[in-house]
Amino acid sequence: MKAKIQNFLKYTPLLKELVSRDLKVKYRRSFLGYVWSLLNPMLMMMVMSIVFSFMFKSNIPYFNVYLITGNTLFAFFNESTNQAMTSILANGSLIRKVYIPKYIFPVSRVLSAFTNLTFSLAAIIIVMVFSRVPLHWTILLFWVPLVLLLLFCIGCGLFLAAIATFFRDITYIYSVVTLALTYLTPIFYPVDAEFLPPFAMAIIKMNPMYYYLTFFRQVVMYGAVPGAELWIGCTVSCILALVIGFAVFRNGEKAAYLRRLAEKRGVILLTDPDGAGFVIRNHLKGILPPEQVKQAYVPDVYGKERRKKKGGKEGKLGVEGMPPQVLIEALRRAGATFEDGTEAPQRAGLTKADMLEKGLIGPASAEKRAALQRRLGLPEHLTANGLMEALDTLLTREEFDAL
Repeated sequence: MKAKIQNFLKYTPLLKELVSRDLKVKYRRSFLGYVWSLLNPMLMMMVMSIVFSFMFKSNIPYFNVYLITGNTLFAFFNESTNQAMTSILANGSLIRKVYIPKYIFPVSRVLSAFTNLTFSLAAIIIVMVFSRVPLHWTILLFWVPLVLLLLFCIGCGLFLAAIATFFRDITYIYSVVTLALTYLTPIFYPVDAEFLPPFAMAIIKMNPMYYYLTFFRQVVMYGAVPGAELWIGCTVSCILALVIGFAVFRNGEKAAYLRRLAEKRGVILLTDPDGAGFVIRNHLKGILPPEQVKQAYVPDVYGKERRKKKGGKEGKLGVEGMPPQVLIEALRRAGATFEDGTEAPQRAGLTKADMLEKGLIGPASAEKRAALQRRLGLPEHLTANGLMEALDTLLTREEFDAL
């Protein structure tokens, strides 16, 4: 943890530079520039106030302030997460040239949106003064929900950035999600039993943004210290978002590295022959381009590595316990190139029709596959498709026909 904090502090100047760049790009060629951070929430508030004060009657006290606080905080959430989601894709050329911790990019987008939010607070103050909202000492706590919301958005941004790297359609899906969240967040309507049915209130309280908006309004508008429900809702959602966001982002970062490595040089998968090893193998097969992946298998050998007090759950030796000649042979059969100039065997080009002809797939084929796997020294956890891949790698067409 200490090393991670030191690494983050090391890149703080870069983070500041990226935030500054994002702000400059956003307001480039704009006549009013940063003033839009003040005007935008006020103009939105004016339009929505006209709609909900005259066309749809609203009985919320200080409705203008209620509206601008909800709209400003939700706009920050919407802007920060959308910007963070595309941050890795937008900075792909820079990431490929130099090493930079990739989490810096989504974090910088969220911080730039948070800077805009701080400017927008001036608009809230102006509306409060004109609406003659009473000031209470609790307004000094305004920063608490904002900081918790900032951390929540960082976690969401990291999660979305990791997903968008592999699943580009998430950018379109997320626009629908934020639209739904707009109506599930009490921006322009009250959350009370007179206005909403019980099931609707239950759904709204499942939305983390409800807690942040309500917390902020409690301390800024109503002079109340938030109760335990709001503190717990904000804190728990914030922590969960950060933990899940960083976990998914780290896994996504590793997967992206392996994909680049596979595309550049190819990858040979060599795992332990037990069930856990095949879980890892299948996970990597799912995230790597299949044409760039070769499979290497070690046989089922029962025993215990010297460094371990007891053997594995299935009692099989892992890769580190295998004799060097076994590993070399497994890699050679998978198509690895060695310095001695030995060429890898040519693939057989097998299809499911070939497997069906040999009785290796279809009804009552399990026993025949198991016998062949023992005969060739292949692990027992291979599926029918996995066995076909292994045979295609290990055998020539002539050797397969001779089975």
